[in-house]
Amino acid sequence: MNKFKFLLMLLVLGSIFFACFITINSFVFKDGRNINIVVPSKKFNILDKEVDEYIDSTKSKYNKLYNLASNSKVFNKNNFYLNIYYKEYDSNEYISYIFFSEYFIGGAHPNHEIFTINYDKKNKKIINIDDIIKNKEVLKTISSESYKYFSKQKAFNNSAIRGMLKTGTKPIKDNFKYFVLTNDGIIFFFERYQIAPYYYGELKFFITYKNSKIKIY
Repeated sequence: MNKFKFLLMLLVLGSIFFACFITINSFVFKDGRNINIVVPSKKFNILDKEVDEYIDSTKSKYNKLYNLASNSKVFNKNNFYLNIYYKEYDSNEYISYIFFSEYFIGGAHPNHEIFTINYDKKNKKIINIDDIIKNKEVLKTISSESYKYFSKQKAFNNSAIRGMLKTGTKPIKDNFKYFVLTNDGIIFFFERYQIAPYYYGELKFFITYKNSKIKIY
């Protein structure tokens, strides 16, 4: 087999392998909307439905904002876009996805949002925050440990940022609604502006099941 045929075969096999795991959708509309979406391949009906609903909801939200912003003469709507991509955590019992959406409809900088979906393989159900935090003791532990973790970092020495951290890690379920499940524990994610300024990006905090006293069942 000559070198060209060998490289071509690798390219084809690589494309097949890549396609098995993700689906890429890219749309460029005449009115200026540019939408790029990378989503997981189909695995489980209930999980797939949750993913589809999230994608549809995010696109719908973006389109509404686009329609509002495109009426303004201040912004060039040809620069507007929506990008969605994800990261997968596949443990023994669960499949977890965290989705990152970035969209620009004018303004100082793009908007960023996150969303997580957790699926129990054995029981064939979606795991939500109420399955994770079942009592005040667990909530207080997660709140206290997350605040302690970030407050030790130099980036949070500023008093104003420390105030954001304190508010964003209060023992309120909504502060910890974005999470993924691993074999050893849970990773909680915090959106921009929740515990720190925009330029800090999305932040995360890991805690073991044992230390958090979390028992999903």
